[in-house]
Amino acid sequence: YNTTRECLVFLTHLDADNTEKTMLKLLNVQFDPNDTHNEWTWSALSSLCWAIGSISGAMNVATESTFIQTVLVTLMDLCDAMKGKPNATRIRAD
Repeated sequence: YNTTRECLVFLTHLDADNTEKTMLKLLNVQFDPNDTHNEWTWSALSSLCWAIGSISGAMNVATESTFIQTVLVTLMDLCDAMKGKPNATRIRAD
């Protein structure tokens, strides 16, 4: 846990814009219904959300605020797209 978190924070310090773009790209790929090769899993979503949370404080305040807002909007859109209360509840928990 600590080693992975430190690595992500270090990469964010080196290039915050690239880290943000990469994580948002991975988040969007997770939910692309047109991607026939998409092997979406709850585990992948949980890992990505953990990675996003682990870099908290590594970006400047304005960049991080915009980044987190974008992530939250994407996750809320996913809640709307998922059918069934248990799925939406699980997304909110991540």
